[in-house]
Amino acid sequence: MKLKNYFSSLLPQSFLLKRHYQKQNLFQDIFAGVFVGIIAIPLSIAFAASSGVPPIIGLTSAFFAGIVAAVFSGCRYQITGPTGACILILNQTLRDVGFEGMLICTFLAGMLVLLMGLLKLGKYSKYIARPVVVGFSAGLALSILTSQVPDYLALKLSGLPLNALEKWMTYFENWQSINITSVVLGSISVALLIVWKKLNIKFPAPMAVIIIISIITTLFKLNVPTLGSKYGSLTMEIDFKLQFSNFEFFKIIKPTIYIAILIAIVSLLSAMTADNLSGQKTNMDAELVSQGLANIICACFGCIPVMGAVARTSSNISSGSVSFISSIVHSLVILITGLFLMPLASYIPLTVLAAVLFVACFNMFNIKAVKKVFSYSIKDIIIFFSAFVLTFLVNIIVAIAVSIIMSFLFLIIENIIKKTKHIKSPLEIKIIDQTIYFSGDLNFVTVQKIFNIVLPKTDTLIIDLQGITTFDMTGCEVLENWIKSQKSKFCDII
Repeated sequence: MKLKNYFSSLLPQSFLLKRHYQKQNLFQDIFAGVFVGIIAIPLSIAFAASSGVPPIIGLTSAFFAGIVAAVFSGCRYQITGPTGACILILNQTLRDVGFEGMLICTFLAGMLVLLMGLLKLGKYSKYIARPVVVGFSAGLALSILTSQVPDYLALKLSGLPLNALEKWMTYFENWQSINITSVVLGSISVALLIVWKKLNIKFPAPMAVIIIISIITTLFKLNVPTLGSKYGSLTMEIDFKLQFSNFEFFKIIKPTIYIAILIAIVSLLSAMTADNLSGQKTNMDAELVSQGLANIICACFGCIPVMGAVARTSSNISSGSVSFISSIVHSLVILITGLFLMPLASYIPLTVLAAVLFVACFNMFNIKAVKKVFSYSIKDIIIFFSAFVLTFLVNIIVAIAVSIIMSFLFLIIENIIKKTKHIKSPLEIKIIDQTIYFSGDLNFVTVQKIFNIVLPKTDTLIIDLQGITTFDMTGCEVLENWIKSQKSKFCDII
């Protein structure tokens, strides 16, 4: 019975499809899948090329990940594939252990993530404070933007340092090799991406802009670097490539752990975003299992690490997705494109891919969320800056580890101070008739209690927050999202 309960707690959403799926939902999933597939194609190409591998590998990775992760996912709407987070860690991994070593690292990282899911570590993701997520995303956006400057300017560089500040120094030292045509095309691409979004045209902006700029470049025979000039002919091949021969075990330990942690954290954060947008609840342990399996399969077929993609998952939800079927459709769109249209990708200028990622970085930075951090306590601001600065200057893993530790240290110090002053701090939730009374501290740990509330049977729900003594950004946002998710159950919430 215990074994049965254990495996039932890891059931993916695909096994629960019959509970909520109807025939008309299939058309919604097909539409959403096609739309997200068109979005994923240029992004997968761009992320792969920026990571230092042939762009076709980006499409192959997105194809396998979209199917495998979807079937075993704990989230209805998660779209898995190459992401911006891959770029920074893959550049270093490829330098240290080469392409074959990277595949081994990805395979073993997938095994580690799978183990995390089986050990049910996904549930602890709810204790990641919101400023950590905002700071990490902002720092990652700035790091990705930094990595795209050479393609945008068409700089002729023999090699780049790993440190972000040293990269900028190298750019300034080589400013004389800037290709003005590349800068102009890149700038036009950025402007088109922004205008396209403002006009609310349904066809995905990245794909449209890549097609337009590629046609202009080809017709006028403009002298700018393209995917073809950098990687040669591009054809999609699917064959088994993983080999465990000729590798040094101790060399792959560090990148394997880094990749595993990155896959787990980014995927769980993407799933949390999906929960906030959809009002559904992800099985985080099942999600880790699915991400682990996706990376194991991807490594076997010569792909780069994959993880939950926030932007594509959000687009999937906004496009009307109902289930994991939309992710499978998105994969089929990518496969068809890769098999029949990939040779045309050789005409894509590198600068337009850099422009696509520039705009993606701007969205990832999320200025509204950053401003929101500054409306809360100094503690939230410090945690945000630690995640932001360390992500940009050191690396993602150190940034997340330090900022999470800091958030708990601040919480412990606050509780110690309150105990010495005999101030009551634990969050208490009482329900009297149709009113829910909150008292005590509302923070990233205590706010999880709201998910255990047994709601009263009434048409009107009153929420009394006058007893709250202190609060942080996470506590407020989780409570706000919870209230929004309850609105469909009541005629009125006060």
